[in-house]
Amino acid sequence: MIDIQLNLYKSIFKGRADVFALRWEKNGKGNYMPAYNIRAINPRFF
Repeated sequence: MIDIQLNLYKSIFKGRADVFALRWEKNGKGNYMPAYNIRAINPRFF
């Protein structure tokens, strides 16, 4: 029973595998921006 509940919980909060945070810094300031892996979407692109 606990396995079913855990799998349900994980499926609700599952993120996209092709999108991730990319950190940048400029003039002493930094932040994160979304980025994606185009190879995961279209492997023939490269």
